[in-house]
Amino acid sequence: MNSLFIMISLGIVGASFMVIST
Repeated sequence: MNSLFIMISLGIVGASFMVIST
């Protein structure tokens, strides 16, 4: 459960970073 939450969090942060960087 925790690892899944971490994976989702990293995915959201990564996507946000990609959008900001664009």
